[in-house]
Amino acid sequence: MSHEGSNGLESWLASRGLRGNPFARRSADQDQELPKYFVDIGGFDEMLRARGPCIVFAGRGCGKTAQRQMLAAQCRPADRTSTRLALSLIHI
Repeated sequence: MSHEGSNGLESWLASRGLRGNPFARRSADQDQELPKYFVDIGGFDEMLRARGPCIVFAGRGCGKTAQRQMLAAQCRPADRTSTRLALSLIHI
């Protein structure tokens, strides 16, 4: 299926419930739409169930920030019903 031009792309994204191109940003850091298109490529459920701390190492663009954002969304303080606490430590 071809969706040439910005109108075609916008229509295709809207048909999938997205308000914009999820790949337009370089980082998922503040992406409010992330839960709509996040794809688990393995390990997400294991990290969510882990009893101890988790550390993710991967190359640039492999989805580390998206993993962190999605894990945090399912833990306290974002999810007040969760028994897990997410602390994001970001090296600047």
